[in-house]
Order: sequence, then structure tokens, then C-alpha cells
Amino acid sequence: MRKVKTVSTLTLNNVTLEYPIYGVDSRSIKKVLTTPLTKKNEKKALRFTEVGMTSNTTKIRALNGISLDLKAGDSLALIGPNGAGKSTLLKLLAGVYEPTSGSIVRSGSVSSLTDVTMGMDTDSTGFEAIKQRLILLGCTHRQIKEMIGDIAKFTDLGQYLDLPIRTYSTGMLVRLGFATSTSVRPNILLMDELIGAGDMDFAEKAKKRIYEYIRESEILVLTSHNLELLRDFCTSAIVLDKGSVVFEGKIDDAIKQYKSS
Repeated sequence: MRKVKTVSTLTLNNVTLEYPIYGVDSRSIKKVLTTPLTKKNEKKALRFTEVGMTSNTTKIRALNGISLDLKAGDSLALIGPNGAGKSTLLKLLAGVYEPTSGSIVRSGSVSSLTDVTMGMDTDSTGFEAIKQRLILLGCTHRQIKEMIGDIAKFTDLGQYLDLPIRTYSTGMLVRLGFATSTSVRPNILLMDELIGAGDMDFAEKAKKRIYEYIRESEILVLTSHNLELLRDFCTSAIVLDKGSVVFEGKIDDAIKQYKSS
């Protein structure tokens, strides 16, 4: 059972998100540069350099008329096949994307664990990267000073924290990002799969930390291909197909609906 601390809300009202897709010809710098410069093609090349595209565009509707009303204590699973819009919806909830139409209202701090190393400069040392990530997560310099010791200890990276993170292995970088990102406890937690956090020795304490992280959030929105994991953490769900909600209800009913379709 997750602990409810304050009153957070996350509301979507008839939200639609569309992407512009540009024609291949208009995106190809190579084609523009190697085409003979007739007057017609010269105009096309100029148009490309000025605006980066031509009128040869179309729009793809990634999300279609989605409404949600989440409050403190809610835990929502996003279920659907690849390409259904689950990750896109998480990014919209996090503020990475803005809706083409409709509205979204957030009350409470939001953390998205879709990219735990976002904001970290590869030329920075481990300690500097921790500070960069914490600033992006909204921490003050005073808070960073109080937190950095515990984060460094949790990473188990020792003297590597004094080296540029471009020298790290993938596992080391994930450790650093995971330890830093999960040190800040948000009101609203958005997750795309549970995070793998490096090697076997690190995995067990990472698993314990992520479970605590989930329990302490007020609103949880989680997507995963592991339906049993969704059942463990979420009480309600929506089933997405081609960017639209085709079912909304209790988690068990949603899983049954998804399996039957």
C-alpha cells in the first residue's frame, strides 16, 4: 500500500497529440546538395535551408482524445501493444510534449524515470553529473550538498566519481543515474518499465530502493509488458490502441480485456 502525503492531481481533458512528418525528399540534405541547380531546384534548396522543410508534410495522430483524472492514492497502468502510444502518453504527462489540443493540469512535483541520465554532461565527473541531474530535478544547492554523500555511497563507484562519466561503462552510468534520480521523491511518478540498474551485485539493493520509491509516490503511472508486475503495483488501468483509449477500469478487468483482444 502506497502512502498518501498531500493532495496531488493529474488531469487530462480530451488531449490529442499530432506529429508533423516531413517528406523524405524534403529532409534529405544530401539530395538537395547533389541535385543540379536548375532554377526550380535552387528555389527548393533555398526553401530547405530557410525553414528546414517544404510543404510536403503530413501529420500522424499519436494520441487521440484522451481524458484522465488522477488524484493522490491512484496507481494507473498503461497497457497496449508496441506503438499503442504508452511511452508517448508518459512523455506528455511529464511535459516533454505539449498537447496539440485539449488541456493537461498537474498539481505536485513530477518525476519521469524514462531517462535517468538526462541532464548529465558526459565531460563532467561523476560528482558534477550528480549535481547536474539534481538541479534538473528541481533541487536547491543546499539540498544537493545534503544529498550528494548518500548518493555517492549508494552508487558504489568510489574513486570513479572523480573521473569524467564518458569513461564509464553502461552499467556504471546507469548506477549513477539511478542512484541520483531515485534520491528525489516526487508526488507524481511516471515509469516506463522498471529500471534495470547495472550488475548483479547492485541489482538487489536497487530493486528494494525502487519499490520504496514507488510506494512513497502519491500518483503512479506505470507501463510495462509484464502484466503481473502491473497487477502488483496498480489498481486501475487503461488499454491503449493506436493512440486511443479502448478500455478503462480496474487492473484485472483491463488485463482480461487486453488478453482477449
